[in-house]
Amino acid sequence: MMKKLMLALACGAGLSGCLFANYDVPLSFRTETRYDVGSVPALGDSKGEACAFQILGLLAFGNGGFDAAYQNALTKSGATELFDVRTDTRLFNVLGIYSESCTNVTGKVAKK
Repeated sequence: MMKKLMLALACGAGLSGCLFANYDVPLSFRTETRYDVGSVPALGDSKGEACAFQILGLLAFGNGGFDAAYQNALTKSGATELFDVRTDTRLFNVLGIYSESCTNVTGKVAKK
């Protein structure tokens, strides 16, 4: 009886996502503007994405935060900074079995 109770508690905690989840989501962020970067020419847009995944509420991995997506956009473009940054969040869930949370960042590229 005790084993069944422990198993039920473990399943309940796992399915509710209580065992482990690590999501970094900013409440706000500050981005450079055209004025802040001065006369540095804009070299187009760059996009970056960072995702976090969760399986059965038991396993969570990845970094779906804004900073990871911002750094990904910088790395892809080779820029020293981005300005006029825009961000979106994409969520995908399949019956609580598998979920994915991605942060997408788009900004104008500036190289100093």
